[in-house]
Amino acid sequence: MRVSAWISRAATQSPRTLAALLGAIWGLVVVGPARLNPLNVEWLRVGDLSSAYTNLLYFRQTSWWQWPITSLPNYGVGWSTMFNESGVVPLGLAVKLLDPVLPTHFQYFGLWVLACFVLQGVLAYVLLSRLKVTGLVLWVGVLLFVTAPILSFRFSQLGHHDLVAHWLILLAVALYLDEKFRVARLAGLLLLSLSINAYLFVIVVAVVIAHLVALWMAHDRRPSTMQFVRGTLLILAPSLAAYAAFGYLSWGENVVGVGTFRLSVGALVARDFGGEEFAYLGLGSLVTIGFAALVFTTRRYRLARHWLPLVCVSAALYLVSLSNEVSFGSWSLEYPLPDWAESLRQVVRVANRLAWLPYYLLILAGVVGVSRMGSRYRRFVPTLAVCIALLQVVDRVPATVLSETGVVRAKATWSVLQDPRWGKWQAAADRVVLYPVFDVQGPSTAPQSAVLAETQDWFDIMWWAAEANLPTNFSYRSRPVGDIVTRENERLELALATGDLDENAVYITASRDAWRPVVRLLPKSMDTVFVDGLYVIYPIRERTS
Repeated sequence: MRVSAWISRAATQSPRTLAALLGAIWGLVVVGPARLNPLNVEWLRVGDLSSAYTNLLYFRQTSWWQWPITSLPNYGVGWSTMFNESGVVPLGLAVKLLDPVLPTHFQYFGLWVLACFVLQGVLAYVLLSRLKVTGLVLWVGVLLFVTAPILSFRFSQLGHHDLVAHWLILLAVALYLDEKFRVARLAGLLLLSLSINAYLFVIVVAVVIAHLVALWMAHDRRPSTMQFVRGTLLILAPSLAAYAAFGYLSWGENVVGVGTFRLSVGALVARDFGGEEFAYLGLGSLVTIGFAALVFTTRRYRLARHWLPLVCVSAALYLVSLSNEVSFGSWSLEYPLPDWAESLRQVVRVANRLAWLPYYLLILAGVVGVSRMGSRYRRFVPTLAVCIALLQVVDRVPATVLSETGVVRAKATWSVLQDPRWGKWQAAADRVVLYPVFDVQGPSTAPQSAVLAETQDWFDIMWWAAEANLPTNFSYRSRPVGDIVTRENERLELALATGDLDENAVYITASRDAWRPVVRLLPKSMDTVFVDGLYVIYPIRERTS
């Protein structure tokens, strides 16, 4: 049987399976086969992936009876570090449950990202089918959603595995199209998105709010006021409880992040924006949107009333992502915002991620527009669809496959802790102390020459400590940590100056000036050495269980 005939048959008999296969193929291109192996962890020794894996190592060894349930009490003692800051809570809980039978080093990141691409394909098919898109245009639409540059870039370049769950956005839009008030589904969607990533949760909340407004505007299908109020409370209740259970309340005043990430107006059409500003739609999607705009304007389509709330919240999220300093190349426009509005935006400081909702709605509108081309041009639609697919593939395959940049494409690095004595110290100590500690999200209060942040050796040190669940006085936080850094450094400065050390701890510093004075004050139960570029003070005796 020819390939084209097989595809046609599969598309007719098992369309969701074909959509899943399309997602899996592209996901495999992005992730790479080697990273699907749960025992292959060396590729995680870089950037945010290293931090996420450290979180997982510590989370596996936490108590089932702790509160919040995602707390990492040994990873930065007193820092209120939470697993969900860079981890997928349901997967973390599953690994924690299986911890007694799993090896020390086990990762789900590769398989999770592949699953996200599969779900992206399936939900793209579901969404387009509900909008009556059929035939070849439907499958080109699935291709555009699966190969959306912002999705591949998020993992291959930035290594944010939890933020690859863009299928949550498609699922939210699909549920938005439901004309019934389905309380359980909406509550489950909010809870699921909160357990995966806070930014995706904000986007999903916006879609759910728009959906509730749309239901209220539909007078013929509007639930009673009592049903609406009770249902809304039931929708929100699980997420409010999970918000506390996942530890978000521990952020306190530090919920307002430092630094401002903004989206440029030109990011949707330009490939050359990097990092968090990247929001390129892809050449195939841009052509699709162009043809759709022509169709909608020439045939004078009117925006259906049901779509109005979703378009409004999407526009609002886009404006937040631009911030009050709108830029397009060298051109910029700034307008004042009240202090409360600026503080609210800083709660989602990487606000350009909120543009993902309008990003996918643009692709959706493009595909729907092409599918609505009039009978006069109907015979050209298959050719146009094939050209769009080819443009997208030609645009994205080299950028994804041949790119040697980014976190995932980087060569696997080895730990800087090469000396075999590290294993002995790991067994002898009952905690790890770094000096000086620093706030990853803020300016350091310690001399830069003494900070491990310069070489990022702390990634390997934390990984090493996490293997044995050794409590540390430092952690990676996604939000500022306040005055913890200052107080901890003052305490350690005094301890090192007087020799008042914990004889069961391993002390690690990159500062020779901090290390030299304490050498002559060491207790007899401790010794010191310069190894692997670090000054280490360690207990001589073996740790007793």
